This record gives sequence, C-alpha cells and structure tokens, in this order.
Amino acid sequence: MAFAQNKVTLCWPNLIDKCTLTSAATYTRPLNRLQRRVLKDRAITTDTTFDFTATLDTSRPVAVAGLLSHNLSVTAQWRIRLYDDADELLEDSGLIDVWPSVFQSAELAWEDDNFWEGKPSEEDRARFTPQAIWFAETAWFAAKALIDISDDDNADGYIQIGRAFLSDVFQPEYNISYGVRWGHADPSEIDRVPDGTEYFNKLPKARECSMVFDWLNEAEAFGRLFRLQRDVGITDEIIFSQQLNQDIIFLQRTMLCRLGQIDPVTHPDAARYTNALSLTEIL
Repeated sequence: MAFAQNKVTLCWPNLIDKCTLTSAATYTRPLNRLQRRVLKDRAITTDTTFDFTATLDTSRPVAVAGLLSHNLSVTAQWRIRLYDDADELLEDSGLIDVWPSVFQSAELAWEDDNFWEGKPSEEDRARFTPQAIWFAETAWFAAKALIDISDDDNADGYIQIGRAFLSDVFQPEYNISYGVRWGHADPSEIDRVPDGTEYFNKLPKARECSMVFDWLNEAEAFGRLFRLQRDVGITDEIIFSQQLNQDIIFLQRTMLCRLGQIDPVTHPDAARYTNALSLTEIL
C-alpha cells in the first residue's frame, strides 16, 4: 500500500548497522563512519565521487533512506535503488535533489537567483540541518540498497557524511490530533560580568516536536508505539516527518531525532488508545 502524503511518519529501527557496506569511491576517513552514531565522525572521500552499497544481513522491510550531517552542495543530487535477495530492482528513485525548495517566492527578492525555485543558496545551507531523506512509495522487503551521489559543484572538493539511515516506516490509520508543537532547544551559555557585560557561548540549536495520537487502535498502540518505546528508548534514532509532501516546509518538519521522554499508552474509552510523543533532534 502506498504511503499517505499528509500523515506523520515514524521510521525505526535504523538498519544501517546490520549492513555490510561496500564502495568504489576512495576515502580519507573510512566508509564505516556511516555506521557510527556520532554525526560529526564522518566518512570523507578524496574527491566528489561518493557511492555505496548497503547489503543487509537478511531481507528486511525498507521504506526510507537518509544521509545525515553531510556537506553536499545545493546542486547535489542522489539516487537510491532497492533490490530484493534475487537482485531484482524493487524501486528506483532516479536522480533527485538533495536540497528541496525551502523558501516561498514572497520571502525572496526578485533579483535572487533562487526566486523561482526557492532553493537554498550556499550561504543559506548553514541555516538548515544538512540531511537528505527519501521515502519509497511503499515498504519493500529489501536485501540491499545502492546509493549514488552526484555533486561536481561541491566547493570543498570532497564529500563527507556522518550517518546513513535505512528502515521501515509507520503511519497511523488516523493522523495526530491538532496541537502539534514545534520549537528549538537552545543550550547556549550566557555569562554576565560585574559591569553587566554579557558574553555568549553559542551552541547549536536542536528542534523539538511534541504531538498526541488520540485515535490509535489496539494494534497500533501496542504493536507499534508501545514497542517503539522499548525498541529505541530515549537513546536510539528515529526519523520523523510530519508529512511526506515535498513542499517548502518538508525539510523543516523532517528530522533525525530521539524520544525526549516516554509517555504512557492510555485507553481512555472503548473506541481508542492514545499516546503522546515528544521528540528531540539529534545533531
């Protein structure tokens, strides 16, 4: 069944750690950095050629692919292909843009190069979390994924990626309730000296999101969200997207994250189960 484009989507567990990674590219820091949780510990190529094959230990449901903490330029493209254990192609994304549109034309000056498409400029990249996330049309029982990157305009002269992500996805039958909350946690430190002067230690801001599932059935409540709590706790990775539509706010409302806290599954009446979810971005 094809995924709904207007529903929240939760993706776990990350299968990349169960994969064998191979690549024809050459690296100054090895490809296996994609299998480490620290996003700043990146795989780095010697040039702008980057491709790799992730072969799973056994066929598993795969419906999302992600590249996190990358330095890919605003003109970069990538391609994802999923194969079964007979090496039959399941789905091919074709070449797609790493960076989606992020600005409305009303936000930009007529003279801006990105006025019509709303793509970020190279200067704008620092304003957004560097992430490339692709959702398949449906979940496939896949044995391997091939990922190719094209980024000839990369000013760094090399490609670096901190983490890769492959997993199944979950969408509820009924979407989250109205009242979803988005914000930023700012851990920056401020010191004030006796004369009143303030000094700032600016630290990266992480997105936070909270929501409530008010209309879960029993299978969703205990077969999915209750199990999510045990599977990932407050430490393991999730990819969350509020909706899959590739509009100008897709990048802002899609993130690699973890549970900020674990809230109980409740059964308020015979018709439904509920669960609140709080998420904190992983940087």
